[in-house]
Amino acid sequence: MSASAPPDWPPPHTTRVSRRARRVSLRFHPEKGLEIVSPSRLTAAHVAELLDTHRAWIERHLPLRRVWPPGQLPLTIALPAIEQDWRVEHVAQAPRARLRACPDTQVVTFHGDGAAFWPLLNRWLTAQAKARLLPRLHALALEHGCALEGATIRWSRTRWGSCSRRGAISLSARLLWLAPAEVHYVMLHELTHLEHFHHGPDFWHALERRLPGARLIDARLRHAGRQLPAWLPLLK
Repeated sequence: MSASAPPDWPPPHTTRVSRRARRVSLRFHPEKGLEIVSPSRLTAAHVAELLDTHRAWIERHLPLRRVWPPGQLPLTIALPAIEQDWRVEHVAQAPRARLRACPDTQVVTFHGDGAAFWPLLNRWLTAQAKARLLPRLHALALEHGCALEGATIRWSRTRWGSCSRRGAISLSARLLWLAPAEVHYVMLHELTHLEHFHHGPDFWHALERRLPGARLIDARLRHAGRQLPAWLPLLK
């Protein structure tokens, strides 16, 4: 650490070892914040040196990565995947915490203390994902002749979707914040894994046959985490 470093340096950060990494890299994860990824374990001295070396870049991007206060409710909730924009209303004085959603006006009304909002919102968003995304997945499976054995919604932080060898697909509720075309791609991607449980040439050929330009959408999804709202980590 340099002698002129302020008390709040180094900034909060995490380190992660990845066998796929060819070199050490720094990135801002939408939920974890500043993350250092390396092919092998780093010493504390090496981490400090990396932070100092890339300090200008970190300080330039750090102000853009704010942490959402738990007591602050969002004013709106946009769900591009299902083409909905909800307004949030808060009634602070209430005997018990509850959340009600009116589909006709697309207004979510929360009664209670701000901190109690997040688990209730989690439950409501999960229900939205199950009601709107899973039927779409089953319809695509039927359309493309895929033997889908089951489907669930989870809050996966590292994958948009996954497929098991027994033929079940899990979709991340975070898909709600992607564009419909990107959600369509993720669903077809996982359905194709029912036939090709790998990412080899046969898999991509089958996926491109179902969705021309699939690789372009796949590349775009690598940056899709930037579309997630800042308050998402509060959904425990």
